[in-house]
Amino acid sequence: MSKHSNEAVWVGKMDWRLRSLAMAFFSLVAVYMLIFQYFNTTSDTLAFTNIKISFLILVMMYVSPDVVTVAFDAAAVTYVVLYGIKPYVLAYIVSYAILFALIMVIGYGRNIKPWWRLLLYNLVGLIFWTATFIYAPYSSRYQLSVGQTGEYLIQMVILVSIPYIVTYFLQQNQQVIFKQTQEAFIDGLTQVLNYHAFNLNVEHAFQRAKEKDLSLCMMILDLDHFKSINDTYGHLAGNYILIHFCQIISQMISKNVDIALYRIGGEEFALVFNETEPGSAAAVGQRMLNVIRDEDFIYKGQEIDLTFSAGISKVHPDNYTSKEFFDQVDQLTYQAKKAGGNQIRTDF
Repeated sequence: MSKHSNEAVWVGKMDWRLRSLAMAFFSLVAVYMLIFQYFNTTSDTLAFTNIKISFLILVMMYVSPDVVTVAFDAAAVTYVVLYGIKPYVLAYIVSYAILFALIMVIGYGRNIKPWWRLLLYNLVGLIFWTATFIYAPYSSRYQLSVGQTGEYLIQMVILVSIPYIVTYFLQQNQQVIFKQTQEAFIDGLTQVLNYHAFNLNVEHAFQRAKEKDLSLCMMILDLDHFKSINDTYGHLAGNYILIHFCQIISQMISKNVDIALYRIGGEEFALVFNETEPGSAAAVGQRMLNVIRDEDFIYKGQEIDLTFSAGISKVHPDNYTSKEFFDQVDQLTYQAKKAGGNQIRTDF
């Protein structure tokens, strides 16, 4: 996981530690397969070829290209160490490099649909086996008839297709579960994180800040005169304001993984600043206030002025619970509101 959690559901890329572990694991698997094949002289070498093809494809479905590339390089070096630098060894490595490159192109092609991808995988396997069949008569290692090659082809299709199909449907099921889980943490109107996500993540961030002595800041803001906007322009105008406001704020923080926006009430929002010093959080809040104040909110040809009142604070040593921290920030927001709005209050 990333250095902190500011989203209700985290699904992301591997960090360098996990990537390094994956590189080591898959490299060891590849090396072990070659060593096992080298010392187990009774094993079916060509059956191992199908296993290797299937292994390459399945690994690519789960990890990044650099992990697979490192594993392939480790396997190539191991093969040279075991068999020496000979023409057939180099030809073997080159043929697998071509196979590897084609699988990479297919596996990471963005516009290739799943079932076309499976067809292309099998087509590449067919080409590889055709080359093997052509090469076989000139090799003392392989003596294949057309029937035997057909058997290996069928084996390859089974070893590639069945795991691929099972994995594909598992991934589809995971995506459905993830979408349903994600929707439970997303506000339906504004599409930002909701109050439930706020409760979970603030508690997590608060405990982490206290345990590791990290700076944690929070900003609670309330849109000024929002009831008047609803009464004057209608509730659809109010919805437009809420949606457009969240779009602007989300855009402002989109490149900063340390900040998360939550809708915690009707027109009340919170921003959580992980590992952020109070001065930086206050500067971000002031920029937001200026941008919203200057923004043209136009609904059905009518311009609506919008400002907000906010409070910003950091976790203090005497904050023993996340609720105390929240109340501390909320009081500052109330003070800003009571003082006329269109301002931010801090306690640092």
